[in-house]
Amino acid sequence: MTSVDSCLKKRDRSIDLLRFIALTGIVIVHIYPSEFWTQLRSFDVPLMVFLSGISYRLSGGNTLAYEKYCVKRFKRLVLPVWFFLPVYFLIYMAATHLLPPWKTVLSYYTLMTGWYVWIIRIFFVMALVAPFLAKELDKSSKRFFLGVSVLFLLLFEWYVNTRYSRFPGRTIVLTHFPYILVFALGYKIVDFQRKVIRGMMIVCMFVYLCISLFYINDGCGYLQTQLFKYPPQVYYLSYAMGCCLFLWLVRVKVFSFLSGLSLRLVDLIAFIGSHTIWIYLWHIPLVSMVKGIDSAIIRFSVVYILATIIVGCQTWLVEKLLPLVKDTKRQKNLRMIFIG
Repeated sequence: MTSVDSCLKKRDRSIDLLRFIALTGIVIVHIYPSEFWTQLRSFDVPLMVFLSGISYRLSGGNTLAYEKYCVKRFKRLVLPVWFFLPVYFLIYMAATHLLPPWKTVLSYYTLMTGWYVWIIRIFFVMALVAPFLAKELDKSSKRFFLGVSVLFLLLFEWYVNTRYSRFPGRTIVLTHFPYILVFALGYKIVDFQRKVIRGMMIVCMFVYLCISLFYINDGCGYLQTQLFKYPPQVYYLSYAMGCCLFLWLVRVKVFSFLSGLSLRLVDLIAFIGSHTIWIYLWHIPLVSMVKGIDSAIIRFSVVYILATIIVGCQTWLVEKLLPLVKDTKRQKNLRMIFIG
């Protein structure tokens, strides 16, 4: 084991801060904010995937047989959604007095949808390819990785703009490929020196600015990167990855600053950052409930605070009930599913 890998195994609480930022951005866009906030937070999903790659590296990779590893990731990522959906559909039926269409139910459970749970599909696919991807990344040099990444993005951009309409099921299938690259960058990022990361950040933001100016000069006006998210294209990814790299560079200083302000605030951020899936799931019905509120700030505050309180209560309740389960393995599974 290298010195880098041994250091990586130590928990970096500043990563919880980045997860908190990413989750906050996701909640912001779902309460329909102004165009400024919609654009500003347009890095949230890539940041989550980027952090997944970092976390996989931090954990030392997969040490289980691949089948057991897949089952474990299924429990951690998919089963929370499956347990949440019946509650969601009950809320839906109570509010609308309608039964959800069976095709809708099926698409939600299979995650083959553009609805909120599509992001869980992305995480699960990343988890499935991570062991194979990590082996190749460990063997590749940093220059080779960057060269292949740039080549892939150019080819993907060309494909989307010339062959996209001919691909059946194109959005759902093609969306995964750029996120694999984002995951790979997260896995590889610890191998790069800070000055190289700064250089990559500057290049990303330069590309974003050039493309945005191109659209402005072409008479389209400023186009939000969100419009190029499905599937993720260079315009969307350049802005998102520029923000991700910037946040990665400043995370420790920001975390230290917040620690100096209030340890309770840091604990709250760490709680949110380590319970992102369930907070994300509970925010879904809350978003629908606050649509009638005029103020975006109030909508955001209500959704975020209530989702966090619900998950806090859920965590407390599960921890209280777990001792009643005598089987240690079952305790571990229940904690994995309902706490994270």
